[in-house]
Amino acid sequence: MKTKTVHETISLPDVPIGKFARVRSLPPDQILSSRLRELGIHENALLRFVGDSYGSIVFEVARSRFGLSKVAARRVLVSVDN
Repeated sequence: MKTKTVHETISLPDVPIGKFARVRSLPPDQILSSRLRELGIHENALLRFVGDSYGSIVFEVARSRFGLSKVAARRVLVSVDN
């Protein structure tokens, strides 16, 4: 019998620095979620949290670094990979 793994869901800025996280859901705002998808940030994408600075966060996705406002980042839900 298979057991289903349940991951705790947190917002992107709550990921510890240096840890990887998997995107679980994007904001319902079509403009923001569309832009995030253009950057490679989509459901199930793997991100690494690099740090934060002056109201923005920095993260890596597919070997590229991006900055995102903390306000927008709080609307991206992720689970931290162990």
